[in-house]
Amino acid sequence: EMGMSQSVFYRKLKGITGLSAIEFITDIRMKRAAQLLIASDLRISEIAYKVGVEDVKYFRKIFRQRFGMSPTEFANKNEQ
Repeated sequence: EMGMSQSVFYRKLKGITGLSAIEFITDIRMKRAAQLLIASDLRISEIAYKVGVEDVKYFRKIFRQRFGMSPTEFANKNEQ
């Protein structure tokens, strides 16, 4: 539908964002999780599920890699 092959699409995405497709999707998910942590009273497991990560342990790991702190620390630091 986009008029290009999957490999061309992946190369263009990597060229524009500097991230692979999986890294790009994960980055978007973690940014949305950070927004939810700031703006809602949901539990971390609920936020993980809302952004498409079913394993909370994995969610905590990739969140820490992206933001340098655990989701709980992030939420406490950014309380309104």
